Amino acid sequence: MSITKQARQFRLRACTRCSGDAYVDFSDYEPEWRCLQCGRTVQPEAPVSLSSRDEGRLAA
Repeated sequence: MSITKQARQFRLRACTRCSGDAYVDFSDYEPEWRCLQCGRTVQPEAPVSLSSRDEGRLAA
């Protein structure tokens, strides 16, 4: 029996219903994001990439 270890992933305030935190649920056939508070399936936004100009402004 092969056991694979999955990395735990969370998104804070990702739920559009209750503003709860979401986690990746690997129990079904394909991974999906679920809210910790209300259990709703969540489609989190794509991570925002910062341009080099924005990174310099945030570092100051």
